[in-house]
Amino acid sequence: MTGPTRDVWLEGIVQRNDRDLKRYLSQRVGNKAEVEDLSQEIYLRLLRIERKDLIRSPEALLFRLASNAVYEWRLLARNRLPHSPTELEGLEALECEPAADIWRAELARALTAALANLSPRCRAAVVLHRREQLTYSEVGVQLGISIAMVKKYLSQGLALCRGQLRERLGFAAEETDE
Repeated sequence: MTGPTRDVWLEGIVQRNDRDLKRYLSQRVGNKAEVEDLSQEIYLRLLRIERKDLIRSPEALLFRLASNAVYEWRLLARNRLPHSPTELEGLEALECEPAADIWRAELARALTAALANLSPRCRAAVVLHRREQLTYSEVGVQLGISIAMVKKYLSQGLALCRGQLRERLGFAAEETDE
């Protein structure tokens, strides 16, 4: 019996698109374990394709499969719920902590105010890198600037945001940098 064969075509797709696929899935699913499971399912579906020579755009197919997989996942998740959405909302309301909600709202206001004080390019760099999770080079391409400028904007922007959060909320904003 022979060992598993390598599928160079699929390996190329995985190497080029794995990060984008997982970002796409995490925006739609939210649960990291589910993202991993769905991405594996999508790659298995690609692996089952026999006539790869008929595929003009592997990336388009990959994201079409991802869209279909997310749709199927949502259908299955909806069927797994033992309670109606209104019952679940009632349970969530009982478990929330008002102090934590107030703190999160104040933190969001403080962060919005801190971001508003940044220059437009600096704010864009911070938002693209931190919220959209783009790499330095991806941010640079989006903004039409060099990686060095992206790093400069990020260091200035994050320092200003931390300082303003410290002033407004009275604490040192903990931040994990790459």
